[in-house]
Amino acid sequence: MKHVDLDTLVAQVRELPLSSDGTLEAVIAACDDPDTPITEIATHVGRDPALAAVVLRQANSAALGRMRHTETIDEACIVLGVAALRTMAVTNGVMRFLSVDRDGLVPYRRALLAHSLATAPAARGIARRAGIVPERAFLAGLVHDIGLIAMTRAARPLFLHGVVTSRTTGAPLPHVL
Repeated sequence: MKHVDLDTLVAQVRELPLSSDGTLEAVIAACDDPDTPITEIATHVGRDPALAAVVLRQANSAALGRMRHTETIDEACIVLGVAALRTMAVTNGVMRFLSVDRDGLVPYRRALLAHSLATAPAARGIARRAGIVPERAFLAGLVHDIGLIAMTRAARPLFLHGVVTSRTTGAPLPHVL
């Protein structure tokens, strides 16, 4: 089996699109810039209906214990804060990317997504107990298998060979790649 060049995989990871129009990338970039006003972040969030719905739903969740209903994206962004907005944008983008079947690998992407979505909150919980920034740990858990995702694009034959080997030997996929 031909091995793929590590530089090729790294380039693929850098090129993984979170959204087709760049909106999620704009939200993340705005959240990463400490000089960006929350209203500008809210403007970016408002350009993505799916993300806006998630943000509003989260801002109005019972978990926050707010007495007043949040009705605008601006207010929801203020309530949630920059770190949570960044996490929501990355999570939304990863979920979108992994759920699109552009090459017949969606069952494998769904398995990666399920694993990532299970790992992320576990990492957040561990971080809280350890006194580490929970949202950073959540994101780390969410993207910890990003190399496998890149392999579904950059090294499809190698990835499929690894899937077959994993199934026949019972070894975890990352161990046979």
